Amino acid sequence: MADTLALLLVVPPFVTGLCLVFFLRSPAGLLSGLGLVGLGTAGWVDIADNCVVGPCVEDDPFLLTAAWMLSLACLAAGAATAAVHAARRH
Repeated sequence: MADTLALLLVVPPFVTGLCLVFFLRSPAGLLSGLGLVGLGTAGWVDIADNCVVGPCVEDDPFLLTAAWMLSLACLAAGAATAAVHAARRH
């Protein structure tokens, strides 16, 4: 049951990120979308890595931690880009 709820938390950022990447044609949308897709993917891999066999023990490999950090950096860069564009318009 907990795995299903965790997957429900992973799917919305992934789908939203795909929509931003494919339908919003701006650098901010692309960066934010890639960050959200990365967060969704890293979350899914993290759930699969921890909960497939036995109890959910938190022992992430370096590559998964790096994927989390890169995704957060892309999301932050996209948000900063959107903020700069919004500030320049007004």
